[in-house]
Amino acid sequence: GHEIATKSALFIQKLKLMKPYKKLNIQEQRYFDRLVKDLEYCGLLNEADSVIVTRCARSIQLLEEADAELKGNQIQTYPNGSRQVSPELTVYKTHLAHVEGFLKQLGLTPAVRDKMRNEQSEEVSDPFDIIMNHSHTG
Repeated sequence: GHEIATKSALFIQKLKLMKPYKKLNIQEQRYFDRLVKDLEYCGLLNEADSVIVTRCARSIQLLEEADAELKGNQIQTYPNGSRQVSPELTVYKTHLAHVEGFLKQLGLTPAVRDKMRNEQSEEVSDPFDIIMNHSHTG
């Protein structure tokens, strides 16, 4: 009883103390808050590092901005016939790799989500889908 209450109190304290290590804009703060909620939901908040969560939130915002820049055919053909992937696609892929890396460091990967689904009897929403499809969830 007392041990559980102590662990619960420490967890609540960690949740309240989890703040970005540097100033975020409004959208980045929303991503940060969402990541903290997802980490809490997955039971990973106690293992989370504020620096990684902050960097992940910023990277998600940069990924969204890069996604907005993608237009039409992402292969450029030059007059001499050579072809190259557009710079916008290269930037997008770089930001996507950063987001995926941070999510892996935080434990918000498909393996963690599969384990979570198997441990719970009821249907749960997928934290990664919520993060990656945030514009569709408000």
